[in-house]
Amino acid sequence: MDGQDIEQKITELEDQANKFHEDLKYLEAIDTLEELLVLKKEEYGTTGPEFTKTCRQLCEISNILSVFYLKKDATKQAYDILKKSEALCDNNELGKAMTYNNMACYYRRVGKLRTALKFLEQALSIESRLNKIDTQADTHLNICAVLSQLNKHALALNHAMSAVILLQEDLLFKAVNGDKKDEDDEDPIELKTKNNKDPNKDRKSVLAIAYHNMGVEQEFLRSYHAAIMSYKKAVNFAEKNLGPDNGITENLRNVYENARSELDPSFKKKKPTGKKKKGDRLRMQQDIAGEDQDLPDTIGHHEDEDKLDMEGEHDEDEVEEDEDQ
Repeated sequence: MDGQDIEQKITELEDQANKFHEDLKYLEAIDTLEELLVLKKEEYGTTGPEFTKTCRQLCEISNILSVFYLKKDATKQAYDILKKSEALCDNNELGKAMTYNNMACYYRRVGKLRTALKFLEQALSIESRLNKIDTQADTHLNICAVLSQLNKHALALNHAMSAVILLQEDLLFKAVNGDKKDEDDEDPIELKTKNNKDPNKDRKSVLAIAYHNMGVEQEFLRSYHAAIMSYKKAVNFAEKNLGPDNGITENLRNVYENARSELDPSFKKKKPTGKKKKGDRLRMQQDIAGEDQDLPDTIGHHEDEDKLDMEGEHDEDEVEEDEDQ
């Protein structure tokens, strides 16, 4: 093909990839973008903005697909596509942080908690360097969940509190300035879906869950009054910002009412004893992140349902995993 034919082919493939993306046909979009990447490498080399742009698109869609695979328990497919995404992140720090978050989700799903924690710490380091407040908050919550599963509840609480502070700061900034992007942002690719939702509502959902996660860790640390106050704050915030009939709000309300009846001396003369109480609370936390909710996709925020909850009950004798892949 001559130069004009290559340019035309590139334009056709870009349009085709965007259409597949809009139609949520991610496998087809990836195949098209991989073909596009080969053409751009031949035409522009690997250091120009055109090649980098397609790498970013391919990285983001690969992350979307990895979340889909993890939800279906197709862990091998998720791992394979995340390794492919990782290889595309040389000039894309934000994409690397996104990929590390989802890689942590994979390792958490297969029970390799300390490996998951290492990936999350790398992601947080990148996001801190880029001053990405919104994604830092999500990563703090993910770290909180892993630390809690490792029975490191004081550290987990610190990360939950950090997430709350960052989310409050993010929402305040957006309330004052609208949804303006920081001038230093790396020309992010806008992700399109058929169900465009208010991003502020998504962030408010995450903040409500962050208040709840604080309560879970406070309860583990036997700070029962503080835990009840955190659960109450989660409910009040969700009712005000998500609505009283929202699925997250209803689950948070159930958690608060159960905790109050079990932990508040004015509601119950006898103090509760550990295991049943904690298990009840954690099962409810799973429901909050797994039921009919309006949380955003992992892409751009890193918060698929496996990341904001704390999966399963916290075994006191957590046995770490086999060798990594």
